[in-house]
Amino acid sequence: MFKKQKNENLQLPPYVLQVLTTEYIISGTVEGDRRLYFSKVELMDSAPICLTAVKVQPLRQGSETAWTCQQFMLWGENTVALIPLREYTQLLDHRKYDNYKYAISGNFWFGPYRIQGRLMLVNPDLYSEEMPIFDARITCAIPGATLHEIITPFVIVNGHWMHGYEPA
Repeated sequence: MFKKQKNENLQLPPYVLQVLTTEYIISGTVEGDRRLYFSKVELMDSAPICLTAVKVQPLRQGSETAWTCQQFMLWGENTVALIPLREYTQLLDHRKYDNYKYAISGNFWFGPYRIQGRLMLVNPDLYSEEMPIFDARITCAIPGATLHEIITPFVIVNGHWMHGYEPA
C-alpha cells in the first residue's frame, strides 16, 4: 500500500571541491546537491558554482599571494578541471558518467596541466566539453608552479582546454 521513496530524495552533505583554472587553484565547500559543470556567462541556463570557505592560490610563484574568502562564484570558461573530494558515486548527477564507456589511458594536456589517467568518452570518436578522468595524477607545466602534484580517483575536465594526448 505504501511505497518506500527512492534514495534520490536524500539530502547529500556538502563537500570540498578543488578547482583548477588556468591561473589559480581554488578550494572550497559546495552544497551536496550541486550539479557540477562548466558554466558559461553567455548561456541563459548557466549559473556559477558557489563555493564557501574558500582558499584561492595563484599557480605562478611571484604573483599575488594566496587569499581566503567566505564566498566565491566560479565561472567555468577558464576552469580546466573540477576535483570533487568525495567518492564520485556520491555526487548528485553521478549516473550520467555511466554513459562514458570508452576509456583511453595516457597522458592528457589540459591548459597548463598534464593529467595521467583514464579519460572516459561516450563515443570513441567524440570528445565533449565535460569528460571524466579516473585514477588521475595531475602536474602543472608552468615553471616554478605552486602545484606540485594531485593524485585523485576522479576529476572532471573541460574539453575546451584539451591540447592533446599521448595514448599509453
